[in-house]
Formats: sequence, C-alpha cells, structure tokens
Amino acid sequence: MFLTVAAQGALGFWEVVQALEQLQGEGHEAAASLFHVPGVTRYILVRMKSAAETGYCFNIRRLRLQDKLVLLRYDPIAKQRVLFTEKRKIRSI
Repeated sequence: MFLTVAAQGALGFWEVVQALEQLQGEGHEAAASLFHVPGVTRYILVRMKSAAETGYCFNIRRLRLQDKLVLLRYDPIAKQRVLFTEKRKIRSI
C-alpha cells in the first residue's frame, strides 16, 4: 500500500527514501533490495592535490553524489596543514 501511494505522487521523493531506510533498519529485505541498483557504485576514488603547489597528492573515497571535496590536511613537503582540492576522479569503487 505504501508504494502505491508513493507511485501516485502523494509522497515526495525524500519521504519515500526515509520510509525505505526505516523499513531497511527494521530488517525488511524488500526495502534493502530497492536501494541496490546494478552497475552503479555508491563511491568514487578521487585524487586530492595540495594547494601549496608542492606536488603532494593522496587518494580518498567519497560519495558519488557528494560535492567536490576541499580538505585541510597535513602536507609533509610543506610541513604544515594546507588545503587539498579534488582534482580528478581515479575510478569507481
């Protein structure tokens, strides 16, 4: 009944997602299978490059739908904390 009401447009997208997450937390297998889309990964691996232009980089995992990352981390070449910005996608995880 819940899904038919959602299909008719009575509920918004986020209300449906929250209800499915609640069902999944209660152990309903049908709700868990609705979140899995074959061939689409949830995370991507991205390269973070130092804003100090030292050439120091590291890779980090982030959510696919998340905005581009900007992190404050330690740069061992500059020997201080500097901003790291996301430069490119390495691969899907």
